[in-house]
Amino acid sequence: MPKAIDHLAALTGYRDRDLLDVTLAHALTDLLRPRGVAVWKLVGEGEQARWLLRARLEAG
Repeated sequence: MPKAIDHLAALTGYRDRDLLDVTLAHALTDLLRPRGVAVWKLVGEGEQARWLLRARLEAG
């Protein structure tokens, strides 16, 4: 649990959205050990909506 709290503290200290997205991906990778992590953001509305890849990390 202390590891999760350390990651949470790091995330709350950032104001830069790009850095926050990458740090979130790193935190999830460190805590869950998945094969890969991706952070996506939905931009636009209605028919103009699309998904924007913000960060991706893969094992290895």
